[in-house]
Amino acid sequence: MKKINIEDIVNNSKMVPANFGPGCDANGNARLLGPCGDTFEFWLKIKDDVIVATSYTTDGCFDSIICGSAVAMFAVKKSLDFVINIDHEDVIKICEGFPSSESGHCILLGVNTLKKAVENYYDRQAEKVIANTSKISNNQSLNLDS
Repeated sequence: MKKINIEDIVNNSKMVPANFGPGCDANGNARLLGPCGDTFEFWLKIKDDVIVATSYTTDGCFDSIICGSAVAMFAVKKSLDFVINIDHEDVIKICEGFPSSESGHCILLGVNTLKKAVENYYDRQAEKVIANTSKISNNQSLNLDS
């Protein structure tokens, strides 16, 4: 698995953090408030059960910004099954030069928010199936009455 160099994130974060900001034509989204008071929000663009783009926001400290970027970068090109089964230690392992051990809770919040965004995607897909099934049922009922 490709390593994420935290130094690259830090250099980019001084201007605009990697993947920072809402959007990315998302079809999965989640927002969580951590026990520390920081909020993470992730947007995911998913195609064929693979995350093809991510973006995020946080109102937290600089470490939160770095952690959010690392989690967002980690998720790109990963299958949903893979992402649902990761934990924050998986992200820490691939991050070179991580800021501090105290930031583990930031990554944990980021990973939990990422997983919630995947769950949101699944919920949206289920809603589409239900809506389409309802349309089919309504059309069949209309045809039977003819």
